[in-house]
Amino acid sequence: MAEQTTRASHTQSLPVLYVRGTHYQVGVEMGRTFKNNIQVYCSESSALNEALLPYYYTDEGKTVYNEYHEAMRQVYPQYEDELRGISQSSGVEFHKIFLLHISSELLGLLGKQATAGCTDIMLNYIDYQGTQHSVIAHNEDGDRLTERLAYVVHAHIKPDPDLYPHLPTERFVSYTYPGRLPGNCMTVNHHGLMWSINILFPKNIGRRRTGIYTLTRALASAKSLEGAQAIIADDPLGCGYGFSVNLSQKQKNSSEILMMNIEVAPRAHATPQPYHIKRLPTSSDWESGVAFHFNMIGMNVCLR
Repeated sequence: MAEQTTRASHTQSLPVLYVRGTHYQVGVEMGRTFKNNIQVYCSESSALNEALLPYYYTDEGKTVYNEYHEAMRQVYPQYEDELRGISQSSGVEFHKIFLLHISSELLGLLGKQATAGCTDIMLNYIDYQGTQHSVIAHNEDGDRLTERLAYVVHAHIKPDPDLYPHLPTERFVSYTYPGRLPGNCMTVNHHGLMWSINILFPKNIGRRRTGIYTLTRALASAKSLEGAQAIIADDPLGCGYGFSVNLSQKQKNSSEILMMNIEVAPRAHATPQPYHIKRLPTSSDWESGVAFHFNMIGMNVCLR
């Protein structure tokens, strides 16, 4: 079941899709509803057409592609189902759709990764008048093509009981890049967990690892801040690239809003997944209730 509430017209509107179904069915509806957006993006993306596809058609590129694809199938096959749905209904070949999901990793391996990205400011403090300020402010400074081609997905996913009897139901609202899985920009799920993503630019990229688009998609299944941390820490393969996730959630039976930032680095060899957590509990001290991350001005990491 799906309903598109607005129609994209350059930057004057933002399309919203309400959709319910299995992972595959939701992927099909995303691909069908935003077929034009996805096809235009894949046609106009210089990263895809000038770097990712030429690399994919080499022997080395095929090998690396298959390593990341197998990693996704091993750990998160339900999200591969979503990708297949997107591909089949949008008319864009699966390998192109999947290349979008490992673009950061491949561009890093090719030495062509971006040098700028999104910026976030987190506020979580009570001012001198007793007013609480809890804000995650996200500035979207990624691929300029997404300015006119991105959309919002409002999804209710009930996993196929025959394929995934133990997976939880997912409900979330996510600002979504064309052709991509939701979760890698700004998202809130039905447990009240909110997050935004900033890219990092590691020098060493992990192969045979989970891609960041897959890992951030998995956050939609988290019930809590601790659950989100566990998804990042417990991935059996680890993350192949680097990203920073800004999280917030109101606590049950309390007015307190907790925030945290998790910075994730690529996992090397058999070591545990490296990540760093900065917690931002509600504070009466303005300086302790503020954190920020700047990519826009050329700084990879700047967390206060």
